[in-house]
Amino acid sequence: VVDVSPIWAQGHIPGAVSMPVATLEEELAYLGRDREYLIYCHSDSASIQGAETFVANGFSPIFRLQGNYRAWTTAGYPVEMPGYMNVTANQAKNAIDATGSRIVIVDVSSMYLEGHIEGAVNMPLATLGDELKTMDKSRSYLIYCHTDAASVSGAQAFVDAGFNPVHRLEGNYAAWTDAGYPVAVGKEI
Repeated sequence: VVDVSPIWAQGHIPGAVSMPVATLEEELAYLGRDREYLIYCHSDSASIQGAETFVANGFSPIFRLQGNYRAWTTAGYPVEMPGYMNVTANQAKNAIDATGSRIVIVDVSSMYLEGHIEGAVNMPLATLGDELKTMDKSRSYLIYCHTDAASVSGAQAFVDAGFNPVHRLEGNYAAWTDAGYPVAVGKEI
């Protein structure tokens, strides 16, 4: 579900990612063409333009929500405000095991080489803003660090950039290691 409006943060369909029409062409390069997409906005012209942009770039099938966001809310369906969800190490491990590589694990620390969750990618906070521009918004993300302040900042940066869903590991790397879950040392992915 893709919201092509510039006001995603003011409320959106649950699970929708933000890809404003103004930047949509650039963001399509990071999406899988093997999926179905539902496009909506707050106006017909923008949602039509968004759907046509998907089709022109080889995506199929593409659906457009007739009546857009207003039709959704008028029907009484739930809306979601952007935010990340805190998860325990056990919840994160279960989700990773259940979905395999669908969840992208992101370590936002500068201590990645000293130890990280197995399969995690390193995106230090200092460069995160630039890296977010090239990430697939249709994936689920688990963000962690070695401190709460950094993991909260990292998770919020993902949310602010329109990613959904975003999860933050409560207790961070220490909670993962305390639970005895697999870690790796060295080597960047």
